[in-house]
Amino acid sequence: MNERQSSYGEYGQSSSPVLDVFRRNLNTLTNEISLGMAFQEYIRDELHVDEIEADMLHQQMQQKGILSEASDLDVGCEELKNEYRIALFTQIRPRYLLRHTTDEYDEWLQEAIGVMLADNSHHDLDICLRTNGRDATECEQGQCPIRVIEDETTRVHMGPDFISLEYIIDEHRMRRQAEILLTHASSYGVISDRYAYSLKMNYRMQWKNYFGSLRG
Repeated sequence: MNERQSSYGEYGQSSSPVLDVFRRNLNTLTNEISLGMAFQEYIRDELHVDEIEADMLHQQMQQKGILSEASDLDVGCEELKNEYRIALFTQIRPRYLLRHTTDEYDEWLQEAIGVMLADNSHHDLDICLRTNGRDATECEQGQCPIRVIEDETTRVHMGPDFISLEYIIDEHRMRRQAEILLTHASSYGVISDRYAYSLKMNYRMQWKNYFGSLRG
C-alpha cells in the first residue's frame, strides 16, 4: 500500500463527521440492505436533504446501473462497497460542490478520497495503476476507485471545457476546483508528482491561451 494512501485520518479533526460514519459502515457492514440504508443516511446528512430525496437519489443510481441492487445475487458485498466508494466521487462530489464553498470542498475531497482508498482489499495503488481494464476507469479487477480519480483528474486538466456554463459563470471557481482535485489526487499518490506537474502546466497553458492570462 502506498504511504500516501495510508495517510487518511492523520489530518486531525474531520470536517465531515457523517463521512467518517459512512467509512466505518463501509468497513464493518456485511449486509447489502444495511449498506444501502447507510448510504441513504449519508446522502441525507451530507447533502442536507430529507429521507424521500435521499431514497430517490439512491434509487436513481441503481436504475442507471451505477449501484447494484441488493437483489442482484451476482454482486458480492465487497463489490457493492466498491460501487459505493466510486459513487462517492462520481455522484456525491458534484452535488456537494453545488452546496458548498471551494474551501469546504477542499477539506471534504481530501477525506472523501481517503474513504475511497482506505480499507479496500481489492484495489491497491501499486497494482491498479499498472493494470488496465476495459476502459480508463477500470483496472484488471474491474471498476476501480483509483482509476476513476486518475481519469477525472486527467480529463479536467487535459481537456478543460472553458465554454461550459460552469466556466462562464465563474472561471476562477472552476480553476480552483481543478487545483484542489489535482492536489489531493497527487497527495494520495493516485497522480505521480511528475505527472501532476505536467497536468498543472498543461492546464495553465490552455487557460492562458483561452483567457489571455492567468488571473487572480
